Amino acid sequence: MPRLMPEILYQVQAAVPNPKRDYPCGMSLALAIVSLVPLIPLVAIVLGDLTFLGGIVPALIRISVVCIAMVLINVMFNILLFNTKS
Repeated sequence: MPRLMPEILYQVQAAVPNPKRDYPCGMSLALAIVSLVPLIPLVAIVLGDLTFLGGIVPALIRISVVCIAMVLINVMFNILLFNTKS
C-alpha cells in the first residue's frame, strides 16, 4: 500500500487546477491605501487656508470635494478592473 501513495498523490494534484494568479482585490486594496497618501497633504492645504478663504464651512466643502474625488478614482478603477477580468 505505501508504494501506491505517490501515484495517488500525483493523480490528486493533477486533478486540482492551479489557482489563477490574478489579484484584483489586492490591486484595489493597494489603490485604496495609496489614495490616502495624497489626501493628507491636500487636507493640510485646505485647512491651511482656513482664515484666508472664508472660514470653516468653505474648508469643509473643499475637503469633501477632495474626498469625493478620491472615492470616484477608486470606484472607476474598480469598475474597470473587475469588468475587464470577467
